[in-house]
Amino acid sequence: MTGLPSLMPWNSSKSGINWSHPVFMEIRERIFSTAKRFSTISRRLKNERETAVFPFVTGAIKEFDFQRSQTGKEIINLPVPRGRAKKYSERIFDDNKELFAKKPWTRGIVEAIGVADFISRRPLSTKNRIVLLLLDSTFEISLKEFLVHQNSKYYPDEEIAKIFKSRKKVLDEVKLLVNLRQSDLDLAYHYANLRNKLVHERATVDILDEDVQIYWQVVERVVKKLFKVKL
Repeated sequence: MTGLPSLMPWNSSKSGINWSHPVFMEIRERIFSTAKRFSTISRRLKNERETAVFPFVTGAIKEFDFQRSQTGKEIINLPVPRGRAKKYSERIFDDNKELFAKKPWTRGIVEAIGVADFISRRPLSTKNRIVLLLLDSTFEISLKEFLVHQNSKYYPDEEIAKIFKSRKKVLDEVKLLVNLRQSDLDLAYHYANLRNKLVHERATVDILDEDVQIYWQVVERVVKKLFKVKL
């Protein structure tokens, strides 16, 4: 600020602010609002300062013409970083919003994968079993949605029901329409059998972390190939 000394909001020794000076009172709210905003940004970027703060060494001073009617109304327009990183389920939902508008049948597939990720991070003793069941159901639904919506051949309900009595028939049918890795098809067939053992057989099978990781990668590769989703 510049002007006559008598109009400046300094104390008598010019070493600090006279907090009750009319000029300071006029800009007080703007200073507080700006300081609060930047302190929030600073806290949230404390672990990213090397990349998000320190590289930016130049800038421009913006001047304001303060009017009484504007006091406290206009605050520096700088976006405040999120207080937490988005969860995987939120990120993939945001990344596929445009796809949902064009192909709404993909929403449930993406959301199910997000739910599987959420469950996989919970301290549950049977989470591998739950995730495998969810992944396999999502995989089968994905194949059905592809046959119904994304190719020129029309499948009556009776034919869909007949095909889906066997995972091998489903995979063979999809393979005629899109080029998928044979190794992924073999793994998908293997984990479908594992899932059937879990659901239909008397003994309960153990689902290893490695099983979940391998099948997850298979499901992601196939779903990306069929629908161009972003995961």
